[in-house]
Amino acid sequence: MKNNILLLIMMLLVAWSPLKAQTVISYDSPKDYIIEGITVSGIKYLNKQALIQISGLKVGQKVAIPGDYITRAIEKLWRQGLFSDVSIAITSTTPDGKVFLDIKLEERPKLNKVTYKGIRKGEKEDLANKVNLIAGTKITDHTLTKTRNIIMEHYYEKGYYNVDVHTLEVPDTNLQNVSNLVINVDKGKKVKILNITPKGDSAFTDKKVRKGLKNTKQKRWYGMFKPSKFVRAKFEEDKQTLIKKYNKQGYRDAQVLKDSVYRISDKLVGVDLSLYEGHQYYFRNITWIGNEKYGTDILHKRLDIKKGELYDQNRLDERINTDKDAVSNIYMDDGYLFFRTVPREVAVVNDSVDVEIMVFEGPQAHIDRIIITGNTRTNDRVPRRELYTLPGELFSKSDIIASVRELAQLGNFEPEKLIPNPIPDYVNKEVDIEYPLVEKGSDMFELSAGWGGGYFVGRLGVTFNNFSTHNFFDKSSWHPLPQGDGQKLSLSFQSNGKYYQTYSLSFMEPWLGGRKRNSLTVSFYYTDVNYGKYYKSSSYYSTYYSSSMDYRMQVWGAAVGLGRRLSWPDNYFQLYNELAFKRYKLKNYQYFDGFSANGTANEVALKVVFSRNNIDAPIYSRHGSSFSLSAELT
Repeated sequence: MKNNILLLIMMLLVAWSPLKAQTVISYDSPKDYIIEGITVSGIKYLNKQALIQISGLKVGQKVAIPGDYITRAIEKLWRQGLFSDVSIAITSTTPDGKVFLDIKLEERPKLNKVTYKGIRKGEKEDLANKVNLIAGTKITDHTLTKTRNIIMEHYYEKGYYNVDVHTLEVPDTNLQNVSNLVINVDKGKKVKILNITPKGDSAFTDKKVRKGLKNTKQKRWYGMFKPSKFVRAKFEEDKQTLIKKYNKQGYRDAQVLKDSVYRISDKLVGVDLSLYEGHQYYFRNITWIGNEKYGTDILHKRLDIKKGELYDQNRLDERINTDKDAVSNIYMDDGYLFFRTVPREVAVVNDSVDVEIMVFEGPQAHIDRIIITGNTRTNDRVPRRELYTLPGELFSKSDIIASVRELAQLGNFEPEKLIPNPIPDYVNKEVDIEYPLVEKGSDMFELSAGWGGGYFVGRLGVTFNNFSTHNFFDKSSWHPLPQGDGQKLSLSFQSNGKYYQTYSLSFMEPWLGGRKRNSLTVSFYYTDVNYGKYYKSSSYYSTYYSSSMDYRMQVWGAAVGLGRRLSWPDNYFQLYNELAFKRYKLKNYQYFDGFSANGTANEVALKVVFSRNNIDAPIYSRHGSSFSLSAELT
């Protein structure tokens, strides 16, 4: 019986061995096959057909196994950075030379959580926000390299030039193909600059060179506000700033030949800076070519650079293009949107430079469309009525600047993001101007409290700076009150809870009638001062004063004001007139000892305010001024 079983096993092995031999690969003698089918195994979430396409293998393709096609397919899949193992195996072959392939992949693990070690809790939060590793992300080599670079750059900026970062993947034992990432950070010691040694400087002193390096300072006893930490990125910027300082003094050829940062200790480095200053140059002859609209004398006067002045390319560019009274502005304010200049040096003789400025005036451009975007809460007519740029008029750079200022003064939009975008059409000699707006919260809520004289004093106020009476019955405009017309509504209440209370309400319409910048302001207020309650609430005063001493003053008030934008001397001037009425009601109200008053009194006042305001923005102003003159007749 045993012999029969053994014989049967041997027969089966002999029959199976030829089938097995069909898939044996000889690396010494590759064989050509036609791909009959391709499968992908080992993946769960990725698209299999997409992976087959990435490999470059196709059904019907003739390949040598082993051979370059298979090798390149594996390399292409590796380059995706999504797999920890890639292989291609033969699943079966046919007698007529066809082959079935299986692309075996092992996916890189997904991220579960990140743990930082070696740093404080606050630093961990900062790094987590900067690195921004999200659970479920594939842990690839690119991800790990990027993470290390972000962390190292973060500490370089803080002066930790010896920082060391290591990442460690720890497989999660509870989840399949999921890992936790441990990031070990060794900051090392903060690196500071012991000394900065300029070399090759003669026009500038060493002290002046060091001063020119704005954010790279050597160690000083008074360096509280300018730390001496070394940051490579800031050092590179400072070198450019230093060269600009040389250029400003006429040293047009100045350059940093090389720099050397050397280690003194774990905490200190030294910096050597080799400079080439070159010669000092001056402006000589400045000529204009191509100017037809304005004569050479007018352009010379506008340029305001005289023969013999220090040669400064940056100042030349500012006087032509960027200054408030630049040459380009007289063209740009007269519709010459396509105006261009090309200054070039035509001769350098000894220490003098001749400059030729080629002018391309181009045609005048008229405004076609005014495009306003981003005003999600403010009605379109509110920003549009503030603009000086109008369809059909000639393009004007000054009008655009004035329009941006007016939009910023509204207070409803982010002034830093208010960047106009002219869209020129050279063929039709037209231009569209786009004003991209970003709404911001402009409403204000005030809550203040204090304690004094034995009493609590509190104030509550709210101001809506984008109110709309027009949208009062439109529920979609309530946020939480109707908004969108740029009107201003203010309410406030102040009290000490015992004897003093005041209420106020004011409303301002900035464009009365909607056609001109004429404002209407209406306000009401009521004040009640009741000293009788004060005396009765105090045990001290109740002993010395009789209950008949009931002092009280009530004031009702209302005011109506009209404001008007003036066009002379310029359109920054305003005239405001206000008529106010007050009604006083007095009861035993004492002005001085032994003198009291009862009854009512009325007061009428006329107030006139003459003011000018050309500040560019209400918050974080950079330039401009404001003043006012007022007079009041009662």
